[in-house]
Amino acid sequence: LYEAARSHPAIFLDVFGYLFDAPTNRSMRFQLWDWQWQMLSYLLQHKRVIILKARQLGMSWLAAGYALWVALNKPNSVILLVSRTEGVASTLLSKCSYILARLPAELRPAVIPRKDKDNTTEIYFSAINSKILAVASTKESGRSESATLVIADEWADHPEAAEMYSSYEPTTGTEGQIVGLSTAKGRTGF
Repeated sequence: LYEAARSHPAIFLDVFGYLFDAPTNRSMRFQLWDWQWQMLSYLLQHKRVIILKARQLGMSWLAAGYALWVALNKPNSVILLVSRTEGVASTLLSKCSYILARLPAELRPAVIPRKDKDNTTEIYFSAINSKILAVASTKESGRSESATLVIADEWADHPEAAEMYSSYEPTTGTEGQIVGLSTAKGRTGF
């Protein structure tokens, strides 16, 4: 099962993933719904994805799990979790940490959680030289990194989203991926 989990994020999360269920105040197995399996398969096939979502569907947990899977299975990866503020981005990163802490040792490389000089929250996987960064949505976020994956969470709330996309897009090159997800905020904006 470990090799199957490394080959597809849906298997990784469905078999080994745990999330925190706030209404019941407990940890529970991921147990993906059909649309979540389909979404993860779609993410593997497309480099630019925008997801219009409703609230309370588990999309943030799914995005966190996908980010973690990419970091663990693509050595030298740089994953940017971008949100309106660093605090909100750190909340998404904490979901990555939650899933990671409950993985079997066979799927979990050495980890160094840290804060860098710019006070950006980060999980660094030293054994595979991959990292997941939580950054605030600013014009400068993402400019200094060559990103494997950028997840713009609640993208409709990001100030200057168009300018930020212009800064992410070149950092991902031809192989990197940008995933924007958001609830609707009307008919205007990026």
